[in-house]
Amino acid sequence: MKGKALVTGGAGFIGSKIAERLIDDGREVVVYDDMSTGHQHNVPKEAGFVKGSIDNYGLLRKNLKDVEVVYHFAASASVIVGVEQPVFDLENNVKGTVTLLNAMRDTGVKKILFPSSSTVYGENKIPMKEDMQLNPMSPYAVGKIADEFYLRSYYNLYGIEPVIFRVFNAFGPNQDLNNTKQGITGFVIGCIMQNRPFPLHGDGKQTRDYIYIDEVVEAFMLAEEEKRAVNNPMNLACNTQTSLNDWVELIEEVAGKKAKTQKGNPFRQGDVMHYRADVSKLGKVLGFKPKANFEGQLEETIEWAKEHLKKHK
Repeated sequence: MKGKALVTGGAGFIGSKIAERLIDDGREVVVYDDMSTGHQHNVPKEAGFVKGSIDNYGLLRKNLKDVEVVYHFAASASVIVGVEQPVFDLENNVKGTVTLLNAMRDTGVKKILFPSSSTVYGENKIPMKEDMQLNPMSPYAVGKIADEFYLRSYYNLYGIEPVIFRVFNAFGPNQDLNNTKQGITGFVIGCIMQNRPFPLHGDGKQTRDYIYIDEVVEAFMLAEEEKRAVNNPMNLACNTQTSLNDWVELIEEVAGKKAKTQKGNPFRQGDVMHYRADVSKLGKVLGFKPKANFEGQLEETIEWAKEHLKKHK
């Protein structure tokens, strides 16, 4: 499959990097985004761009013409927003996905790649395996589980082929430097680079399984044409477990500058204490093992952040 691709949420963090890679691979790409959290500067110049809501069936159907594959990243990517606005989360993340699936069904588009989330596991055994019982602890996690099952039901009903990755804590260039409700790495770097206080929620002992954006993109590219990846959810992480305290310290070390950390803030509702993924299925299905060269990857991210802040003051 090397035809035209529609990237929903392609002005956001992961979606924009997916769009860039598809273009680099010589693909025709249309980015579809409502720009509620995305940024125009993330959209590759070579991509077509459509501003539209993910629940606009007519506009989606129109823009699925001649499309061979959909990369679906249009969502509110925030546990916090889901806790604060569960109805918005439901409409944006679940209704939006079903609307897109209906438009795909009605236009004959058969392939969709989708980022589910580590949050579907909730508090659970470590390492987290794809076949364990899911334990959602936030509306956002419930929505991701619902999306997974809608995708799988449309496979059974209509032959739409879903590839589902349960993405853990992605970081890297294009991550928002100013949004505390999205990826923690970009926000910490943004705080350090702009001499802004960083509010630490909880004691910092919560652990995450970080993965660099280039590794995420590579997995998606490998999975597009791999038949064994269809309807077969996979963890996408590095099988590492790093505390937030240690992660902030590593960012400070690479940046050569301390964060102005504000302690004493309560844990956020819906936050899970510990994450680490079993990634053996990723290796078996795709023959892929993500690199966890965190120091070098953070260095690249910080260099990008410096250039980005110069351009977009």
